[in-house]
Amino acid sequence: MFRSTWRRRALQLLTAATTAWAALGAPAAQGASSFRSGASCKANAPFTLAVECARVAASSDEGLLPNQVLSTGIDPPSSFDYKASASARSGPGNLGLAIAASLSGGLNGFPGVLGSQASATVAYADTVRITSATLAPGTPIQLTVSQTLSFTMLTSGSAAGRLFGIVTGLGVSGVDGFYLRYCRGNAYSDCIPVTSDKLDQTVTLSGVVSTQVGGSVTLSGSLDALTLVLAHRGVASAGYVASAASISSLNSAHTFIESQTPGVTLLADSGHNYAALAVPEPAPLALLLAGLGVLAVRARARRLSAP
Repeated sequence: MFRSTWRRRALQLLTAATTAWAALGAPAAQGASSFRSGASCKANAPFTLAVECARVAASSDEGLLPNQVLSTGIDPPSSFDYKASASARSGPGNLGLAIAASLSGGLNGFPGVLGSQASATVAYADTVRITSATLAPGTPIQLTVSQTLSFTMLTSGSAAGRLFGIVTGLGVSGVDGFYLRYCRGNAYSDCIPVTSDKLDQTVTLSGVVSTQVGGSVTLSGSLDALTLVLAHRGVASAGYVASAASISSLNSAHTFIESQTPGVTLLADSGHNYAALAVPEPAPLALLLAGLGVLAVRARARRLSAP
């Protein structure tokens, strides 16, 4: 009986988790520039109603400030042995989130299903206008638009009943456009699997869009993550098996734009600077550091030799 109850409850929680994740998903942005964040979590213990944290959600139209962090969580008495937390941060060209769900075992006297889940979603939309002091209006140009994401995934304990994943998307439109998506974990069928208990990953979504001087491009970026852990204990079992999953990427998703045509100025409606920062190549950087070291040694020698 408990086995069938566990399967039924597991299916219900899995369905609820993916439905909640989709419901939190980035809504269409309003206006030329906007951003939105949302975070939620939930837990279920045997013979009790589900416990939900205070869901937090806000948008720039509702007074959300750029890069403001929204956080929520569940940390019940230790006898229940489940925890969940979720944080979300959004702004033009910058997204971040951090979520965690865990079961610590225990509750030996209560057969049934123990579950914990957390999810977060962030998104932004912006319009970037192209101007030039040297190129005539209508001059065709191409822009390289990139979104870089760095994240850490941690899992521990039993893998049975554990669902987790992070998804990022980048959409760009001008004269033409593109949409790119990346998923890691086991939350969706197209996610790249994770084969270790710890994964530090940096990925870049990048594409080229055509536009013209005097024209504009629209950007939309999104970042979503979900963790869900479930455990079952039968009447004769010693206790629940501990399990945990977390995804951390609170300050690590950024969008950059680089013009392939010189003399172009990018003006975002949000005021955000999407220009990619130039990073020296390893060899020139090493030469630069070495040169600075030589200059420092010479300056010190001059000071010591001065009367």
